Amino acid sequence: MQIGIDASRATAAQRTGTEQYARRLIEGLAELAPPHQLRLYFRDAPGVERRVIPFPRLWTHLRLSWELLTERPRPDVLFVPAHVLPLCHPLPSVVTVHDLG
Repeated sequence: MQIGIDASRATAAQRTGTEQYARRLIEGLAELAPPHQLRLYFRDAPGVERRVIPFPRLWTHLRLSWELLTERPRPDVLFVPAHVLPLCHPLPSVVTVHDLG
């Protein structure tokens, strides 16, 4: 199974709890990945194998949505560890909600 992950928060320069959570979770999933494959989506270039799709604003809603609609092959599932699903996510998706406040 190919799992797409919104990794844009994992590389933030100033990390809060959400960014720490995203980074640690992705690191843990990467260790457990086989037989599954991970495809990480970033808004900037960290020092790992990646798919960088730059866009200045509304990255998740506009640019990640576009990528998921047009890329082939698509991941089988999208995981977003930072509480915001893209407007268009044409595949099964999982999101973490950190706070309902």
